[in-house]
Amino acid sequence: MSFSDTLSIAGIAVSILFGLWGIYLAVRRAKYPASLTFVREQSVALLEDFAQKLPNLSVLYKDTPVAKSVVLISGYLVNDGALDITKEMTEEALMCLLPPDSKWLEFKVATCAPSLHVTSELIDAQTARLAFGLFRRDESFSFQALVQLGELHANVKATDFADALTWRHRIASLGEVKTVQMPAQPKRGKAALWTRRGITVAMFVTYFAMGVSQLTQLGPLGKQPSLVFTTVSEGKTATVRLSPINDGMTTVKNIETGSSRDVDLKDFAKTTTFTPMWTDKRDSSWVSVALGAFMVFASFLFLFMGFATDYRRFKLKRLVSSSLHET
Repeated sequence: MSFSDTLSIAGIAVSILFGLWGIYLAVRRAKYPASLTFVREQSVALLEDFAQKLPNLSVLYKDTPVAKSVVLISGYLVNDGALDITKEMTEEALMCLLPPDSKWLEFKVATCAPSLHVTSELIDAQTARLAFGLFRRDESFSFQALVQLGELHANVKATDFADALTWRHRIASLGEVKTVQMPAQPKRGKAALWTRRGITVAMFVTYFAMGVSQLTQLGPLGKQPSLVFTTVSEGKTATVRLSPINDGMTTVKNIETGSSRDVDLKDFAKTTTFTPMWTDKRDSSWVSVALGAFMVFASFLFLFMGFATDYRRFKLKRLVSSSLHET
């Protein structure tokens, strides 16, 4: 198997995997075209470990004693789907639920997009209700909440506790509310960042060029031309195709029988008389076209994987930027 064949197979495998994943996402999006995403901004423990170990320290919230395990959660809820969410679609408003051993101390909408009217209400110790009117796509609102952790979650890191939140609703065309972390700025230096981007672009250009070579049958991966001859050897006439290999060796394939053999071209010419008939054009077979298409597709996948984090950070920042004013 040649190097080009290996790269082609690798490109096909990668393309098939991502193609199946894309089909799955397309089917899921068609089933639930509406989408809400909870973007976690920060989860902070308000008391440090040393403060929690002081037996005589008491914590008050609105003049009421509370446990020392209090977490501040802040984040955004963004409409990143294909539909506007209307009142007519909502049978039961969106609920944010805590684990049974924890309880809300406060839940407040902080900022929201212009003309987006959002209200929050604590239904019980574990349930916060969020009601909104017309929630357009690409709009968002932010909220802040105080949570008193129960015994089961007292030792859980604040950053991990946000994953314990669950969401419930009965909104038409809306699936589960997803939870993502706001991507942090890369900690690597500019040199490392641009090196990674340069490698990604180089891989994209390489795979793209190889795919185009397969599709056009030009360049290093293009189909090599071969010559068809009428040969006369020992009184027998045959039509053969000659395909050069290397070091003077040539593959002689009988067009009529399909048999082939490798011969030294000089020795073959001494015992055989052959006359050229026509030159085979660089016609693309369906296999070459498929391989080229897969490799071009794989090149864009490499480009996407290399810049996916940057694009995700840009997209989330664009979505949450619609929260412009204080409520």
